Amino acid sequence: MRIAMRKRAFYSFRRGSSVRLPSTSFGILNSGFWIPTSGASFKTLGRTVGTEPDPPKYGEHGPFSTMEGRPPCRPREFCKRLSGQQPFAWLSLLLLALSTTLQAGVTNGVSATLAATLASENDHDGAALEYRRAALEEVADSARQAAWTWYAARESQLAGRCAAAETLIDRFEELDPGRVADAQLLRAENAAAARRWSEAAFFYRGLAEAPGASPALRRYAARRLAAAELRQGQPAAARGALALSPEPEPVAAEALDRWQNTSRKRPWLGGLLGLIPGAGYAYSGEYANAVRSAILNGLFIWGMVDTADDNHWGLFAVVSFFEVTWYSGSIYGGIDAAQRYNRDHLDEAVRGVQGQAAFKPSPAAFPLLSLQFSF
Repeated sequence: MRIAMRKRAFYSFRRGSSVRLPSTSFGILNSGFWIPTSGASFKTLGRTVGTEPDPPKYGEHGPFSTMEGRPPCRPREFCKRLSGQQPFAWLSLLLLALSTTLQAGVTNGVSATLAATLASENDHDGAALEYRRAALEEVADSARQAAWTWYAARESQLAGRCAAAETLIDRFEELDPGRVADAQLLRAENAAAARRWSEAAFFYRGLAEAPGASPALRRYAARRLAAAELRQGQPAAARGALALSPEPEPVAAEALDRWQNTSRKRPWLGGLLGLIPGAGYAYSGEYANAVRSAILNGLFIWGMVDTADDNHWGLFAVVSFFEVTWYSGSIYGGIDAAQRYNRDHLDEAVRGVQGQAAFKPSPAAFPLLSLQFSF
């Protein structure tokens, strides 16, 4: 229907006839008017919509006469007709704008409250989504918008979405370039969550050595830096990182000493001992797995011998297949048990170095960004 009307208007302009413009939804052109199309062009409200007759023909109501026998809406009379027919139009528009602003504020508050609730329930994906919604709705205050973006980045990082967190951190830096330490802290945490230890150590070192950083932030960064260095197998660098803390860290140093004094298992030796079923597991202290491996391999070996004595070669082949599987599992199990032993002791040492160090946004400053550290 609309396309047909446009085609009719186009061909009417080409033939030199007159075209009727329909009324708008706001009632400004509620009566419509006719535009002759022969002569020089003229503009309506600053926009060319038709042509002016040359010479103009005067009708009953002057130039631009209508076929309906009523006064037309001349281009210069638009605002007069609006003010005459709708005296409360501008007041209505003002109230509409005010209600939209209030609704946006209410929606923003609902999104922030819902995000905080989801975060307390460990629904980090949902919390990140609601914080991003609050940031998009906050257009009047750039500081609050930056805070919502930081919260969204933090929740995305806790949810394991490191790529999304990086994008939000970039957005946070654009909104509030002065909060360098807060952005750098998030980048360090995000790199650690992605197990990029060298990158995490770089950001943590920058925070621990920053002269303008708070003592709590420097202490937290020093502990996390020591943990990142330890993850890379550099105990000397980890001890140097603890020295950057503004306070002594005896508990972290003790955990580091304990890890250095504990001998690590050799995976190759565990695999070699695995040639004796169960011995590889016993080497790494997994005695339950050692007993199970010895019993299962012993049963299958006995089954192989018994079926061979009875000349049951088909059953012998089946039992031998399963025995080969269990025997090779004993060898690879010894290697894996040694690696698991070393990994568990490293995790224990890292937990001891980091301690209970953590941070969270201050509830008193919410929704603005202010971090609280605990040790």
